[in-house]
Amino acid sequence: MGPDDLRHSERLGIRYGGHGARIDGASILVLTTDRLRGGGTLLDATLLEPDGPYARLAITLLENRDSPPTTYYGQWAGGRWWLRHPVLVAIEGWPVRESAYLRVIRHVEIPFNELAVAQLDRFVESAARALDLEPALLERVRREKVDWIVGPELVMHELIGAPAHGVANLQLDAVLTQHAYHPHELAHILVNLARGEQPAAVLPMMQEGLAVHLGGRFNSSAAMQKEFGAVLLRGGIVELADLLAHDAFRRLQPDLSYAPSALFVEFLFERLGSERFLELYGSLSGPFETVAAWSPEEIEGRLASSLGLAPADLEPSFRRFWEARPGDLLRTLGPAPLLDSATLQRAGSCEAQIELADDTARVVLRGSSPDSLICALVWPQREPSLPQSPLFAEHFPGREYAGERFSLVIAPGEVGFYDYGLDRLVAKRADGFDPDPLFWDADEGVLRFELELTGLPTGIERALLQGR
Repeated sequence: MGPDDLRHSERLGIRYGGHGARIDGASILVLTTDRLRGGGTLLDATLLEPDGPYARLAITLLENRDSPPTTYYGQWAGGRWWLRHPVLVAIEGWPVRESAYLRVIRHVEIPFNELAVAQLDRFVESAARALDLEPALLERVRREKVDWIVGPELVMHELIGAPAHGVANLQLDAVLTQHAYHPHELAHILVNLARGEQPAAVLPMMQEGLAVHLGGRFNSSAAMQKEFGAVLLRGGIVELADLLAHDAFRRLQPDLSYAPSALFVEFLFERLGSERFLELYGSLSGPFETVAAWSPEEIEGRLASSLGLAPADLEPSFRRFWEARPGDLLRTLGPAPLLDSATLQRAGSCEAQIELADDTARVVLRGSSPDSLICALVWPQREPSLPQSPLFAEHFPGREYAGERFSLVIAPGEVGFYDYGLDRLVAKRADGFDPDPLFWDADEGVLRFELELTGLPTGIERALLQGR
């Protein structure tokens, strides 16, 4: 990379394997350096048409002709050629706007989401507290910024190089994402900042589990993910042993591996505290070949030792932890009292009424049968400045979005609380929703129940939720 790009890559002071200035570790030339030097592989280099001020060179390994070529960008400056990172080339000219901790670089098709950016700034501060980040490091993030690069789905797939929702680009200390609010990827950078110097690879259960523990996933909150993890463990769909080794973790779908890993990280965090946890995180990091070679038994031994346990006691101790959790974020407490049917309002395919009191919602639905009660109760508060919500469009096909912020979606098998400002599932009955027959009044065609709304937003979101 050129001098300016190198300085930019060093701005947060994170070092990987002892190197402050990061080269592109995924580059086809870097990955095959030893073989190229030893004459063990051949490549084809094709000079492409220039792209503006940039020369372009396409490199293909002859041993793998079916793979797409890697394009390198070169810029002539100061009497020599410099490589430029393809992401930095691609985003030239994109609108830029800074927040407290982010440099938001967005594709012209993506409107600026003030709510999401403000929430991301709050996330940086909350994650810094959880990680006991030194004040000087947080101030450095405020001064230097994390690049937040957001664009449409297909554009981001091309920049990321894979059909991913987002990625933390550690070479650039940047998040590349198709979502306005995606704290999971931001968590990866903040964890490495807290570590200061971090080997190139981390045991994925620890890496992804910590990011979910702090920031959830692209479409749901951390609390929701951990409740789902408990459901997976309780049902025997996933076990701790499935998550330990690198290759076993990667063989699982992220929907099965990330959530229970977050629950395990929470278990470790509660027992170790942030300082000892980050030490353990570092001890389970190293060169890729080393991390990938660790056996489940070796990993189990290291984890157990950090907690002062025998290896055989690790899984039972974790099991006691998640079994003791209170359960779903949305819980049915029992039949709700009869409300005035005159106040029922049309909501989807049924009539509905909801009353809020502290952390409890009383819900009354009227329909021909329990299976016909498909509705969404949308809070009347609106924020007209919010950009279009894909999640709202999914829930309400054909309805114009006018800044609606929250809804409680009720359908056979589901009760979920959604935030359309962040396009995010906040809470849900993670193991499904099958109302007790006692709640159903067949004569009136009415279903009455109470929900406990634990783990829902606080602060301004809570005020909006209660309509104050």
